[in-house]
Amino acid sequence: MHTVLITGATDGLGLALARRYRRHGSDVLLVRRRPLETLDPALFTGRTYCRVDLTRPDAH
Repeated sequence: MHTVLITGATDGLGLALARRYRRHGSDVLLVRRRPLETLDPALFTGRTYCRVDLTRPDAH
């Protein structure tokens, strides 16, 4: 098993990839700007999701 990092994971291609990797047994680390409370708890948890705006130079 491996861990996959996906940026832009709450929409479009990023979300589709996140779902696919999870379905195939991979651990995922998902990154995006949306608040965790607004996302599907079956996929986005405190363990799998990091809220950060990667366009900001001070992002961490």
